[in-house]
Amino acid sequence: MLNNTGKFSALKGERGMKEKYAMFKFIFASLACCLLAAAMITGCGGSNNPAGTGLTSATTSTTTDTPLIGAITGSITGRIVSLGGGGTVDSIPVVLEQNSAVIATTQTITSGAYYFANVPQGIYVVRIPASTSYSSSAVLVDLSGTTAAATDLPLISTLSLGDTPRVKIIGTLTAALNGKAEGLSVAQLQLDTGYKTVTNAFGYFELPNVASGERRLNITKPGMSDYSLSFVVKSLNGTSVSSVAYNGETFTPVANTTALGIIPLTYELAPSTIITGTVKQYVRNLITGQLTSEKVFVEGFNFDIWIKPDVITKPYTRVSTIVTENDGTFKIENLPVYAFTLMAVASGTSQFAVYDVDGRVTEYKLQNNNAPWTIASDSFVFTSVYTVTADKTTIMDIVLPTFQTW
Repeated sequence: MLNNTGKFSALKGERGMKEKYAMFKFIFASLACCLLAAAMITGCGGSNNPAGTGLTSATTSTTTDTPLIGAITGSITGRIVSLGGGGTVDSIPVVLEQNSAVIATTQTITSGAYYFANVPQGIYVVRIPASTSYSSSAVLVDLSGTTAAATDLPLISTLSLGDTPRVKIIGTLTAALNGKAEGLSVAQLQLDTGYKTVTNAFGYFELPNVASGERRLNITKPGMSDYSLSFVVKSLNGTSVSSVAYNGETFTPVANTTALGIIPLTYELAPSTIITGTVKQYVRNLITGQLTSEKVFVEGFNFDIWIKPDVITKPYTRVSTIVTENDGTFKIENLPVYAFTLMAVASGTSQFAVYDVDGRVTEYKLQNNNAPWTIASDSFVFTSVYTVTADKTTIMDIVLPTFQTW
């Protein structure tokens, strides 16, 4: 049986527990209120935050991607100008593309200006999509800092072309680099009339509504010297184009379109420390299983680039692991400024040393034990013929080995 002192101690302990429990309830209730208030503030302000949802623009913008966390971003500005006809340049849709994928869209304001914000650094294509009243045009822009200003994009109205005979010209630009001709991808084209466009991944281009007369097409591409070619658009009756003369040949329009075919260019490499190229593979006939002469680019393909040693007793040096873009292209920048030989090999490639009886290295070899590269000896080596010289761009176009399945 408890005495009075024991009863008082028990009551005191019980009262202390109740006071502690009440204190905990108060603390938890206060925390809950704070969290609720923070959620309400964030919810109310988040939708009005211009930097809170990927790429944005000065006007209505639709995005298909969001910058990576920690990526360096900036803004791209530009202007649409009217070439002939004095058409208005407000509310013109403008598209931001990278590697043939649409990154964001916007519209111009009254002055023809447009704006893209929160854009990760890189090279982009700004394009005016074609409409029933004006032609499509495009320009390249390199966002390497916090801001980049694109050159003016011309708005060529199809409603005010006048009586001058005009024709659509199409073709494919190729450049014979490193001993073989490949399509000149993502090159900026500008006609002497002011019209601008960009070639696709295979060098294909379209020049709509080219006026009759002597024309000059200027071609620029990062890492290469500027190039230009001339052609003449002829009209016999003054109302329609009869032929297009280029490089000593005459091309006749079909349905008001003149195809110049494949146009090989003799390019000079400009000073640079860049490796760039495209990965392609041959198309296999789904019915017969036989390979065709058609090639397509390979997106999202992983491979490694190694520096080949000048003697076999020295080890190889792995430069980087590459993943091709949506159009099959890739690029490495800021390479060492000295001559060396590059090799493109399948991912997972490693090297091992061969020793003599005295323990000295006699040779370094590469190996890859991943399928399908074990099918044939050294099939994992895509190329080893590219010699990089100081301050020169290297074009490394790769055609993958042909396997039944991989």
